[in-house]
Amino acid sequence: MAEHVQLGYASTIHGAQGATVDTTHTVLTGTETRQALYVALSRGRATNHLYLATPTTPGDGVGLEVQDAAVEPRQILTDILARDGRAHSATTTERGDAAQLLRQAVLAYQDALPVLAQHHLGQRQMTALDGALERWMPGLTDQPAYPHLRGQLALRWVDGTPPLTVLRDATWYSGTQSLGEADDPAAALAWRIAGTTPPSYRDAPLPWLPAVPPVLRQDQERDAYLDRLTHHIDDLRQRVTHEAQQVDATGRAQWRRTLPPNIDDQLIGDLAIWRAAHDIPPSEPNPTGPPTKDPQAARHQSRLMHRLAEPSPVSSTATADAASDRLRSGQRLAERPRLHDSTSRQPRGPSR
Repeated sequence: MAEHVQLGYASTIHGAQGATVDTTHTVLTGTETRQALYVALSRGRATNHLYLATPTTPGDGVGLEVQDAAVEPRQILTDILARDGRAHSATTTERGDAAQLLRQAVLAYQDALPVLAQHHLGQRQMTALDGALERWMPGLTDQPAYPHLRGQLALRWVDGTPPLTVLRDATWYSGTQSLGEADDPAAALAWRIAGTTPPSYRDAPLPWLPAVPPVLRQDQERDAYLDRLTHHIDDLRQRVTHEAQQVDATGRAQWRRTLPPNIDDQLIGDLAIWRAAHDIPPSEPNPTGPPTKDPQAARHQSRLMHRLAEPSPVSSTATADAASDRLRSGQRLAERPRLHDSTSRQPRGPSR
């Protein structure tokens, strides 16, 4: 038995980050963040178990305690998914506006979809996926970015594309040899998969975000949660757009001062949404911020840059109006009656 048993100790979620074991057992208090929950559910290769510590109330006065039946385990997990534990900069905290809330909502959406996809597939299929990936590339499941890769594959799987097809599309050009040379092969493979994912706008709250696979909406409670999340993002998107378009010249941030003249309001709103969702500080002068590494987001960033380089509709309209005015002016001159030369019409006197 000794060769099959390893001495272990209880650990916090933060202490277990980076570790990979066969099975995990996590006790949740209900106050965790979704980042901590993600770590707890991604450390075990075979199984990951969650135990909810149900609040208790005093019983008969002699030390006995009874469970609070009003507590719903599903609601506890929903609250954890909605709780963002990421640290925010002082500038972001000071702003406290729709832009900050939009950033948090986008992160919640990006975290929720892979978790829901893995939950829908179930333990058996996800365990089989772990084993297949480990046989395909030994050591892959031990990489730090493997939980992210696992979530990406699950999201594509529930949307109708089997993992084998996803891997084939991601490695057909350069193969797997270069993956083994990367510091984190799982991260490199996840980046390739994101680059081969076809864009889908049918249900995405923002153009560069993944759409919600229809199968995830088959469960009523899951569908209601996704509706609340996407509607929240849409409301905040409209608020960010409105705030950006209402700012006058005296209140403009540095990035607004670099915009071309007569830029249309729609592009200003789209840039503000992009900057808010990616937590780009107002002091960053580049309208679209630094280049992003995510392929889907990079495509949208490129489209924004292309729109910035195009002539603004206002400038184009003004130019067209000026040309039209010149044309009409020429037409009026052409249609004006010709003045006759009165000198040429007078009869000539007799020559001397």
